[in-house]
Amino acid sequence: MIWIKRLLTVTLLIFWFSLVLFPFFAFRLAQQGQMQVRDTRIFLVQDSDNSGVGFHTTKPARDPAGCETNRIHYLLWEGEPDNSFSCYCVDGVAREPVGRTCE
Repeated sequence: MIWIKRLLTVTLLIFWFSLVLFPFFAFRLAQQGQMQVRDTRIFLVQDSDNSGVGFHTTKPARDPAGCETNRIHYLLWEGEPDNSFSCYCVDGVAREPVGRTCE
């Protein structure tokens, strides 16, 4: 029974800290227009048709080696999102794109 109380306390603390830190991240994003969190770039979308936040994530592909996946997701409060996914492969030396495709 005590482990349930501890789990609930930890969950509430995590929720509280995320709630308290949200204005800091929102203010920083508004000032700089973009920010990097690990392998995700968060950026503001502000054009005539769309307004919101975009998330661009780049990760190494599982197979084949030397390939990367790119995902772009939009959280828009004005306009329609056009999320995308791409994968490209490069050679290891010159970092030039090669003809392979990701699986």
